Amino acid sequence: MPLAYGIGGPVGIVIGANLGAGQTERAVKASWIGVLMACTLTESIGLAATAFPQQWIGISARTVRAAARR
Repeated sequence: MPLAYGIGGPVGIVIGANLGAGQTERAVKASWIGVLMACTLTESIGLAATAFPQQWIGISARTVRAAARR
């Protein structure tokens, strides 16, 4: 989810700039490109987590163990 926000912020700026310039079609195109980018990124991470679950669990387990030591 935070990855989508990281894409959405800059895309929102591009959309606002295009709307301010009166270029509605370009703003709509930019919004759909932003949606496509966010969906592609989050879906690829989800597929990677599904394809390699042990590696993702290992990352989480190391993080939990490191936090417990502090």
